[in-house]
Amino acid sequence: MFTQMTKKTTNTLIGLTMVLGLSFSAQASVLPSDISSSIEQSIAKQRAELLKVAKTEIMLSIETQLAEIMNEMSTTGLVNLESETTADTKQLAKAKNTKEGDQ
Repeated sequence: MFTQMTKKTTNTLIGLTMVLGLSFSAQASVLPSDISSSIEQSIAKQRAELLKVAKTEIMLSIETQLAEIMNEMSTTGLVNLESETTADTKQLAKAKNTKEGDQ
């Protein structure tokens, strides 16, 4: 009777050990996939954030360059306009002086 009870207990312990061992191995195989999934999600979020920041930086750079070009063109245009106005004024003054001298 003691022998049967010992065999039964031993068999139960072996069965439980096998079930627990399989359970732990199943959890161990799930754990790396959870970690890799988490890492992949984190990388995807960081990549999306990086692309968003890069896009913003590029747009700001383009806007700044465009503003500088427009400012330069505007300034150059004003300088040319002022030069032309000054030249026209000088020509008018000469014409007046010549006309007054002729009279």
